[in-house]
Amino acid sequence: MRRGFSLVELMVVLAIVVIGSGMALFGISRNQENDDLDAFAKKVRAAISTARWRAIATGNDYLVDIRYNSVSWCRINTNLNNPTRFNPQLGTVCPGSPDWEMNRPQPTGARVTAIYWAQAVDDTSNQSVTRLNLCDSCPTAPLYLFGSGSYAGSADSNLTNASNVPDGLTLYLQGKNSDKKRKILVYPYGARAVITENW
Repeated sequence: MRRGFSLVELMVVLAIVVIGSGMALFGISRNQENDDLDAFAKKVRAAISTARWRAIATGNDYLVDIRYNSVSWCRINTNLNNPTRFNPQLGTVCPGSPDWEMNRPQPTGARVTAIYWAQAVDDTSNQSVTRLNLCDSCPTAPLYLFGSGSYAGSADSNLTNASNVPDGLTLYLQGKNSDKKRKILVYPYGARAVITENW
């Protein structure tokens, strides 16, 4: 009659438990990174949608301020319907002033960063898109939403474009510890934001 387990049997069981736990934690970490990517992409889409809705409702112009680690929106003190009237003194970031309507910056999450952006919609029909870096010391990615006039409800990220036609925007997100990626395409007319799985 046997009274217990040998030391070798206990060590084998313990090794199996440790290996299984490690694999489970790795899988959970990858899933959390996917969840963070999706969550931040949805925050960007929500910020664009809210700013567009506020621009149309109030007739004022709004800015979506996209950084490598956050997104926020605010009303800006100008009428950008005619982009040639854009005043560079207004800048490309939401001001810290409580005088203008704005939301609190929404963070990316610990496992995600926005690494590039483009001043156009980077879909398969547009092969000439230039990616610009997003980082702590890089300029932000501004997206202007018009509140009135012929471009009401439109989105533009390049107000210096000679054609004065809205360009839209593309944002590239990536997980910090994996090759997981998301791309957000913001179409100029209607400011519709579409999230794709990869880029």
